[in-house]
Amino acid sequence: IISNGVRLQVALNNRASLPAREINTLAFRYYYTPDGVAGTAVTATAALIGGLSGETISVHGPTQVGATSTWFYEFRYNNAYIVPGEYSRYRRRAQIDIVQSGGTFSLSNDHSGDTVAANATYTTIGDMPVYDFAAGKLLGGFEPTSGYIQWRRAHFNNANEHAGSIILVAERVGGAAGPVSATAALTSGSAIAGADFTIPGNLTLSWADGETGEKTLSVPIVEDPYDEGRHYFTATLSGLTGGATAGLVTEARVSIEDNDFGGSPDPGGLIQVMGNSLIIAHNDITPSPADHTDFGSATTSYAPSEVTRTYTIKNNDAAPINLTGSPRVQITGANASEFALVTPPPATVPAEGSVTFQVKFAPTTAGTRTATLSIPNSNPTIPAYQFAVKGFGTAPGPVAQIAGGIEATLAPSSSGSASVTLNNLGSASLTWNGTLPLNYTATSSSSPGGPAYEWIDISITGNVIWAPTVSWEDDTTSSAISLPFAIPFYGTNRSQMKVCTNGWLTFDTATTANDWSNLIIPFSGNTNSRPSSQAVFPWWDDLIVLANVSKVLWKQVDPDTVAITWHNVSYYVWRSTAGSNPAQRFSFQVLLKRNGDIICQYKDVLASPDSNRYTIGLQNANATGQWLQYAYNTPSAETGVALRFSPPPNGNHDPAGTTANWAVFSGATSGTTAITANTSIGLTLNTTGLVSGQTYRTDLTLATNDPAHPSIQVPVSLTVSGLYNLASAGVANRAWDTAANWSPAVAPGPADRWNLTTGGGSIDLRGNRSLGAATVNAASAVTVHGQGLGGSGSGSSLTLNGATLIQQGGLRVGGWNAALHVNGALTLSGGSFGFASGSNGALTLADNSAFTLSGGTFVTAATYLSVNYFTSFGTGDVLVSGTGSVLQVPVAGEQPFTRRFTGNGSWTKTGPGTLALSGAGASHSGVVQVDAGAVKLAGQDVLGDASTLRLNGGTLALNGYAETIGALDVDADSTMDLGGIAGALVFADSSAQTWAGSALAITGYVPGVNSV
Repeated sequence: IISNGVRLQVALNNRASLPAREINTLAFRYYYTPDGVAGTAVTATAALIGGLSGETISVHGPTQVGATSTWFYEFRYNNAYIVPGEYSRYRRRAQIDIVQSGGTFSLSNDHSGDTVAANATYTTIGDMPVYDFAAGKLLGGFEPTSGYIQWRRAHFNNANEHAGSIILVAERVGGAAGPVSATAALTSGSAIAGADFTIPGNLTLSWADGETGEKTLSVPIVEDPYDEGRHYFTATLSGLTGGATAGLVTEARVSIEDNDFGGSPDPGGLIQVMGNSLIIAHNDITPSPADHTDFGSATTSYAPSEVTRTYTIKNNDAAPINLTGSPRVQITGANASEFALVTPPPATVPAEGSVTFQVKFAPTTAGTRTATLSIPNSNPTIPAYQFAVKGFGTAPGPVAQIAGGIEATLAPSSSGSASVTLNNLGSASLTWNGTLPLNYTATSSSSPGGPAYEWIDISITGNVIWAPTVSWEDDTTSSAISLPFAIPFYGTNRSQMKVCTNGWLTFDTATTANDWSNLIIPFSGNTNSRPSSQAVFPWWDDLIVLANVSKVLWKQVDPDTVAITWHNVSYYVWRSTAGSNPAQRFSFQVLLKRNGDIICQYKDVLASPDSNRYTIGLQNANATGQWLQYAYNTPSAETGVALRFSPPPNGNHDPAGTTANWAVFSGATSGTTAITANTSIGLTLNTTGLVSGQTYRTDLTLATNDPAHPSIQVPVSLTVSGLYNLASAGVANRAWDTAANWSPAVAPGPADRWNLTTGGGSIDLRGNRSLGAATVNAASAVTVHGQGLGGSGSGSSLTLNGATLIQQGGLRVGGWNAALHVNGALTLSGGSFGFASGSNGALTLADNSAFTLSGGTFVTAATYLSVNYFTSFGTGDVLVSGTGSVLQVPVAGEQPFTRRFTGNGSWTKTGPGTLALSGAGASHSGVVQVDAGAVKLAGQDVLGDASTLRLNGGTLALNGYAETIGALDVDADSTMDLGGIAGALVFADSSAQTWAGSALAITGYVPGVNSV
């Protein structure tokens, strides 16, 4: 700052945007606002510092910007000259003085940071860029505070080859803040590293903080007696540190002037061959590993191991060289047949260019193997460039070979055998040892190949297991929870689980264990309330679920994942303080995957007051070898980390376990195979407990003494038949156990799966039947009966233990005393499910089984001989998603609906009957539409505070409850029945709803009891 003004130094910075050229005029502007004091004026002067001869700077202005209070001076560089092909070392700077006469000049009047019209100006005083107004664009930009690093010139010349070295000059210009460095790389061109120049050991150029200017790199030049003419290599700057910016010239051409005019030609002359970046001399007869003319060792066998080398043909001439041979690279000599041209070079090597070719060595005989490579070409100096190559063949010893793997298909609950043949094609005995995967493996997200940590928050939307509001929950195990799909665990599909407050869950639904004292895995169960088997321990310790702050929840979060979360729990010893101290609470979760993966995620990790006391791992069957301990009383878990337990491929596990192991050895697991002999390795395959229609895969691993094949993976796959459909459509009264009624022609068993695409007609159960899972996607619904016409007995049932998905058509329970029990997850996305007309059956959904409505119609009741039959929905939630779901009560009775509504989809009540809702604490936020009959409140908060109730001809019966909803809509004449009992319907402003002139009749009003 100068007296009553400002002094700027503005640099013309020749960056990459400034091509090599003469530029008539470069200009920049300085904007300001006068302070308005009468009689004052702002003047500008400029002086050029460091300019070349003929360059000037001129001042133009001042000029007012339109009708604004802003003015500017324009400063122009005239005849600025950028030396073609190199970066000018001259630092042109304009020193600008802006002075106000009278008044007070203030930097608040300085508008160098404004944008006026199309002309960009900048706030960094002393570093404003050049603006080319003719081109309408900025040339360059802010000069970096750490400066530019570049070569001093784009072409370095050395006068003579005998100079011994050539000096390359780099410079740091502009800013000088901080230490910076750059690394040089020297690349061969017609001058070859090692032959014409030597690459220095230190290629780093460094500048200290505040230092600018030049740094040099000395490159030794090799003096030789060959007439090579001018030859060159390339120097590149990269790897800049300290915030330095690359300047204009970061790649320079370095020329070496030869001093051997009239001497003998280079051994490579105009053509050279290189291997591993080293020149291979013409007529070289001493192969070396350094230049890849010595291929090293390769084994001889039925499938030889091979070594492949890549060579480069360089052309140092200004004219192309043609490769005239056929083939272009010819292989001759004693063992030529054991060397082969893999990738030939193109027919022409371009001027001052290069091409490559590849040769492989595949010996058939042991010992040293030799050959000669010859390259006929149009170079008159060396018309056939040739050199010797060699390799060493080693005897193979034992050679293991297995063709293919094992693929088998078996019926459900059956066993069979399969085998694979191991051949020894070598010249020595082959020993082998076979293994099948026995256990899970554990991988952390902090390890290569580990899972990603992706916390899934279900603290609001999850199904609550515990969320105490008065006291804490301690040492408690839940009732059985039905999973929405089967979870394979140590080879057996698990359909239910129990969860314990103490940081573990079990698939053993018979257990009453609730142990808080963590143990080393494995341990024996049934002692001191220990979990007996089939348990997952994400954080086994003495934990507590606190009142009003902690929860334990579960939820199906996607089609293949169930999440179980311990949210804001604490250690029992902190039970009195953790409720008010967030630092004493933490959260973790388990993700159960359909493919058998088990992922533990740790949102917070809080050291136990008892010195990191917890257990993480798995255990299946009471210390029988089916277990995996990841941590015991060690600080092995970390905040923000996921831990994945991966099963053996598709669930194969310890052969010492149960009969559910689907692949075990049927004979020897190890042995010796003689020379040229073979061995059959047998397996027993068993489908007990496996899912029909699924394919299971694993690998048989063979460890051998074959040095080329020390470990062989043999794929093993087993497909379980039993994905059943009906043999024909629309046939009535089909007997379940008649094979001809099914496709394939075998009656389905308990582990089989329905895939009903052929619909219509009915099936007579004639006994108690069960299925693993069912998918219905047919043109019309299928009905199941208890017994056939003329048959005997009653009480026949069909139990669906797996996931049931109704997409189209549907599944109905009919007459003759049929019962349909849904133990697994039920998803209704289309078609219909429930009672057939005139049914006298029973329909039940298991407690806490997953239930999803995303379309379709659930027929909840039927009448047979004047007796009404209703669905038993069980406890738990129903998730409503999408639109089009219908709950139909087709009889004039009352259907209890005991589940709690969640989700944001819509559902419609139809039919003359009454649907009595008792699932308290609903979080549903979609639309509930009543088309006919009544929806009756049989509990508190059963509709959801954010839901919309749409009365479209039906009745809402308050039944004495106070219900809060988001909005009320009346689309047809409807009724709200107060029932003469104190109750209320509370809803928000519903003026956005269109009642369309419909009438809402309010009945059951008793003065003094009800209010409207």
